[in-house]
Formats: sequence, structure tokens, C-alpha cells
Amino acid sequence: MIFKDLLLVSDLDDTLLNSDHFVSQENLDAINYFTSLGGLFTVATGRTDPSVRLLNLPLNTPAILYNGSVIYDYKSNSTLWHFPLDQSAKSLVYEILNLFSEVGIEIITLSSTYILAQNEQTAFHMNIEKLNPIMLSSESTDTIHEDWQKIIIAWDPSSLAKVKSFLDMKSQTEYFPFKFSYSYPIYIEIINNEANKGVALKVLSDYHNIPLSQCISIGDNDNDLELINNAGIGIAVANAKDIIKQNADYICSDNDNHILVDVINYLSCVYS
Repeated sequence: MIFKDLLLVSDLDDTLLNSDHFVSQENLDAINYFTSLGGLFTVATGRTDPSVRLLNLPLNTPAILYNGSVIYDYKSNSTLWHFPLDQSAKSLVYEILNLFSEVGIEIITLSSTYILAQNEQTAFHMNIEKLNPIMLSSESTDTIHEDWQKIIIAWDPSSLAKVKSFLDMKSQTEYFPFKFSYSYPIYIEIINNEANKGVALKVLSDYHNIPLSQCISIGDNDNDLELINNAGIGIAVANAKDIIKQNADYICSDNDNHILVDVINYLSCVYS
């Protein structure tokens, strides 16, 4: 089988999902074709496991979630690996909230999504991913009794850039055990600084005893950079940020034009 022992991993938003936030039938058919010929297919996304489950994708291997800080197996309904945030994340979110009073802040654990500060962008996020968050008062993070897995800072792009500058400054001037990156123009996601989609790809490839040279990844945004660089073949969608295109081995169609049809055709030529 032409795709045996190949691991294909795709980002979701603005990559596998089109602008209407759906996976086209053409993409679903391409996934099924790839896996029928021996390939392993999964996603690497900032989304949570309930959000990805709602998409009902034909994954045949565990998924990389929470921007690379979790690997989740839908077959066994279990978390295989995770890298939670440092305890100092709590003081960080209050510092951000005190400086930027209109910012939206989401706190994500393995079991729940909490909203510490709501705005238009957090409401949009909950609607798009069909999430039912737990609303917190500004003093109630102590009611979260499990590890924080990820923080999402949500705001309009120009305002969010100010938060990004603040995080840049903190990361350069003090102990800062966090990694932050844009996952969408209105979201900055904060995870453990030892986690990213590329690290998780290595964990998943080891799980299958497949070398990274036989891994193929697809992405569009800053949080996909390590995923693109760590794979044997890194692919950028045509609508990707320039930094992703510059690091990619191949640029496929944009997310509104059935990327996996293009990618599978390309891989058929590479591995024929």
C-alpha cells in the first residue's frame, strides 16, 4: 500500500476547515482514500477534545490537541500524554486582566472550558466550537480543581497586539515558563513552554515507531511552525502566514479549495 507507515497530520482552523468552519466532502473522501492505502491520519489543533469530537472526522490515530500540550485517543477515550501549565499561570492571567480590562480570557483544563473574562471574541469562539463554558467571576479561579492546560487570550486584532507586546516583554525580562502564539487573528494561546505541536508530533511518531522523516504536516499559522519544521514534509496552505510558507516544503491550495485533495495528489507523486 502506497501510504503505509506514513503519518499525515493537519491543523484544523483555516487549514482543513474551510471559511465556514466545515470539512468538505472532498476532504473527507481524500482522508478515507489515504487511510485505505495504509496511511495514518490525524489532526494537530488548539481545539479541545469535545470540540474535535463534534467534527466526526475519520481519524485512525490519536489527535494532537490544545496546541500540542495534549495527545488524546478517541478510540479509547483517554488522554495519552499531556503537559499542563506552570502554577504561575494564575498570576499571569490576573496581571493581563488588570492591564487590559476589556480582554477576553479562557482557561482550558482537560475536562472543561472556563471563561474568566468575557468579550465579543470569547462569545464567537464558544459559538464556533459549540462549547458550553463555565463562567467564572474575576476572583474565582480557585474553584478550578485540576491542572490548567491552556489559556486563550481573545480580543480584536489591534488590541490583541498590545497583549502580545506585553507577553514579549515579560518573556525576555523574567522567568516565563510559557509559550504563546497566535492561533487565529483574534486569539493568542498560552501553553507550557516545553510543549508545542512539533513536540507532540515527535511523541506521536514514537508511539507508532514511525520516523519523523515519514511524517507529513499541514498548517497555516504561527502555532504550526514547529509542526511544519519537525515533519519530513511540511506543507503550508495557500492562505498561510508568510513564516509558515517560508518554512514549508510544499504550498497546497487554500483552505476553501479542498486541501487534502491537493496534498494526497502531491504525496502520490512523491511516494509512487
